[in-house]
Amino acid sequence: MACVGCGKHRASKEEPKVEELSTRTTVRSWTSLPLYKEAQLPDDLDLIGGSNEQYQSWRIPVKMILPGGTLNPSTYTIPLNSTEVEVPKSQVVPIYIPNSLSAAEPALATVGQTAIALAIAKDDTNLIIQNSGLLKFARPHMYEVGKTYYLSQEEPGEVVSVRPSAGIIQPLFSVIDQLTIAINISLY
Repeated sequence: MACVGCGKHRASKEEPKVEELSTRTTVRSWTSLPLYKEAQLPDDLDLIGGSNEQYQSWRIPVKMILPGGTLNPSTYTIPLNSTEVEVPKSQVVPIYIPNSLSAAEPALATVGQTAIALAIAKDDTNLIIQNSGLLKFARPHMYEVGKTYYLSQEEPGEVVSVRPSAGIIQPLFSVIDQLTIAINISLY
């Protein structure tokens, strides 16, 4: 029983089993669905997607595909490869990777060394990085709420809250509250 009432497939005469009712959603013809116009997405919002190859359609929870969801992670793990990047607690470190064979290095606002991501954590074998989305710290950070932070032009791996007046100006993140920053690495 697929796409009951969508007008694209034959409707099956058989009734769904009771255990299937909680996992199936019946939709009307696509042209009769109203356009969503609210300012915020509901917590339980699902999208409907389908595959012509598999002749199936599914409900896809929006939380899975938004940044940070299981299908669109906002953090990535890269091997340390003897990197010298240290990540202090409740802080971030802008990094760049000189080439595919190199380890991550602290970024600097100079040609060829601008940030590609922020290192947000480090363990024995990996560096955890993020280049967009919200980052919520476990404890209050040292950044000033309401400020935008930029890549330092003087100290590798450092950020500054005063926008540089000349040279390479690379915004990295804005501070939302005492625990949260909104990362948006502007590639230079």
